[in-house]
Amino acid sequence: MSGETKHVQELALKLPIIEKARLVVRLLASIDQPDSSTDKLWKKEVECRIEAHKAGKMKSISFRKVLAKLQGFSWPSLNKCYDAQCAKNTRFNPESDHLRYFDTPPQCDRDLYELLIDHFCIRDKRPSMINLFEAMLYWKLNSNSAATSNIQDWLDPNIHPGQSDRLTFLLDKLPLNIERDVKTIIKIVRQIGDYKIYGMKSETALPVRTTFLHFLYPDVVPIFDKMVLRAVEVMTPHANQSIVVLGDYLPIAWKLAEQYDKTVRMIDMALWVIGHGIVCK
Repeated sequence: MSGETKHVQELALKLPIIEKARLVVRLLASIDQPDSSTDKLWKKEVECRIEAHKAGKMKSISFRKVLAKLQGFSWPSLNKCYDAQCAKNTRFNPESDHLRYFDTPPQCDRDLYELLIDHFCIRDKRPSMINLFEAMLYWKLNSNSAATSNIQDWLDPNIHPGQSDRLTFLLDKLPLNIERDVKTIIKIVRQIGDYKIYGMKSETALPVRTTFLHFLYPDVVPIFDKMVLRAVEVMTPHANQSIVVLGDYLPIAWKLAEQYDKTVRMIDMALWVIGHGIVCK
């Protein structure tokens, strides 16, 4: 370590904890991985996938089987089927403190989804963006009371300072648009972890990371949900926490959207309904 670096380090260590957190986030955001490292990461994923298939630990998602599941599916009835299952499956509360970002609180799951889509596309960089992120976490996790109870602590600046700044720096770093490319999405999903944002910090937080990316890129990134995976016959425990399975699922979701001329979100909803064993007629 050079003398200049030691001096900078000494100054940094004297900063208040909030300023330290902001500095850490800025340093992380200034680091870009070279393209060659992305290729190496993807090569490693491919090797892991091959080994998993050889060992019988993981099966490829069959596009034909998924198509069979959707044969005869009543698309006009999708919202009705989805809402009915949400009413059974979630603990949605329009008066939840987690929804304080909105002047008029959403009344149901789909209302909240539409509001999140509208507001995320603005790429709001104000401090209140962390409240929109909180509402997104509530949308994703409200069926799990234990997870929902953690949201407030995750984003409390007194417990975990710097979360708002980390979110802002992440949004600054993400491109405005991305293509339907598996390697690109896998790279972004991994990079989200570098920002240490609670709710997306863990390497196994792929459902929340893909949900976050879905609201930024709704026509590209599907929501990686265990019920959706159940519909495509991926029964491996914790499959929705596997980057390998995500890499398999992405092109399936895109092909289904093209096959049925539907949005990625409608494919998500249909598979989620099917995953719950509902016949939508």
